[in-house]
Amino acid sequence: MLEYFVHLDKDDPPDDLVWATADIPENVSRERVRINRLPVNWRDFVAPSQLARFVDQFVNRAERRSILIVPSALASRENNWLINPAHGDSRRIVPRARVAQLRSADVREAVSATETPPVRTSP
Repeated sequence: MLEYFVHLDKDDPPDDLVWATADIPENVSRERVRINRLPVNWRDFVAPSQLARFVDQFVNRAERRSILIVPSALASRENNWLINPAHGDSRRIVPRARVAQLRSADVREAVSATETPPVRTSP
C-alpha cells in the first residue's frame, strides 16, 4: 500500500480506496523477481520503462504464474504481490471481508506521511 500512496496527489486522493486482505493458498503459482534481474536504476522516483517489461511478460505468460512478487522500491525488506486475474489459480485466492473504507482525509494523511525525497540510484 505504501508503494501506492507515494504516487497519489494528497490534494486530490481517490475516494474509492478500500483496505482488504486475502488468503492465498501456498500452492497458488507464483514467481519472484530478484533484484539482480532489475535495471540498476529500478528505484528511481520516475521508474525506468524497463520495469514495465516485467509486468508485461507476467501478464503475457499468464499460463505460467498467478502471482508476481516484486521487491518494494521503498521498503527494502518488503515485496509487492501482483495478482493476475487471468490465471486459473487466481480463482483460489479468497478475499476476506473488506477491512476498511479509506476516507479522503485518511488518504491525505497517509500520503503526507510517505512524502520523502525521491530515491536516486543513477547519476
